[in-house]
Amino acid sequence: MNLVWWSLPGPDRFVSEIEDSLRHGRNAVVLLPKYCPEGLSVAVRAKLADSDWTFSTFVPPSDELPPLRKLADRFLDDTSRQLVSTPNDLLNEDSFLGKIIWSEVSQLNGSLNWVPFISSYQAACKQRSPMKRSMICLCLSSHLTDVLPQADTCLDVFRWNDYVHPLDMLLYTSLKVEDQFQSDLHRAVGINVIAKLAMWDPLVVDCLSSKSLEEILDPGKTFEVMASDRNWLTPGLGNSFTNWASGKTHLFQEKEERHSAILSVHGPKDLLDHRMWSAQVGVIFPFIEECRRSMINGGRLNSLVPFQTDEKKVYSDVRDMEIGLIAQAFQRTRNFFDPELKKLAYRLRDMRNDLAHLEGVKTKHLMSMEVQEYRRILDAS
Repeated sequence: MNLVWWSLPGPDRFVSEIEDSLRHGRNAVVLLPKYCPEGLSVAVRAKLADSDWTFSTFVPPSDELPPLRKLADRFLDDTSRQLVSTPNDLLNEDSFLGKIIWSEVSQLNGSLNWVPFISSYQAACKQRSPMKRSMICLCLSSHLTDVLPQADTCLDVFRWNDYVHPLDMLLYTSLKVEDQFQSDLHRAVGINVIAKLAMWDPLVVDCLSSKSLEEILDPGKTFEVMASDRNWLTPGLGNSFTNWASGKTHLFQEKEERHSAILSVHGPKDLLDHRMWSAQVGVIFPFIEECRRSMINGGRLNSLVPFQTDEKKVYSDVRDMEIGLIAQAFQRTRNFFDPELKKLAYRLRDMRNDLAHLEGVKTKHLMSMEVQEYRRILDAS
């Protein structure tokens, strides 16, 4: 059960919309993709803890009975249930009123039958005040049906789509990652990359959060296993709704995006590489600049200037030189500088070059001794 996920701002907005509908006496249908975090019903129930209705979770039995009969069997006594043949009859029974019924239906318990039932039930609710009815929240795994209910006066339809913000995923990832990272930089890179690859799917975070940095930066095997588990190894996509329902695509920041596991297994690979690159840029570029500024603080690199580039441009102030020029100056000068400081500059230059070419930073750079011990090297120089 993932209550942390549903408490984040984006997911909590989804929970609050469902709560508001039920609190105002409307029934609800919640459409979820096949792969979705657990705990939604508990989150909604917590929101409604101060309401006047009794919250009941109902998992319909796996039999051939219609939804009306299943509800009567669950909530009415033997005598009353014999009198029920329509939704109106159900609403006439006092023992049925005053409830919020959360019903999670699947193919096993007749999901197709519940869609027309909820439409007829909400029509019967129109003739009654909210306190003279019970609200049904039908949680439907959308990959099981193409027959979708239509919103109406007493029925709202909610679809889990485009509620997750990148900051939700960053926060969730930072809460989930373990202590496997060797430095603050590795941790920041790991969190950013996992969150960017996960996009809207926290189950990706759950898979990657305990992996090493090397495995996070090369997630192909993880995504292959995930694609196999989700029956995504067969290439090809369907229409927009079926892709969403199966978890292959999702609306993310108003744009339909493919799941990273789909990109990893079927491509286009450059889209997955771009996600990896964009996750690293926001962490590693500031890191490189922090190191560059630490190198030049106190005037310890002033002997590198004046410096003339191959293009004949002359620098007279070391503060104007970016890390590539500092590395180049180190290679030319005969002045004594700490060999470890030079190696760090060369490594930072290579990392900058990777990012400048729209490529992810090579793992060997991030795992190098110079990068892992950059604070010691900068403090000692």
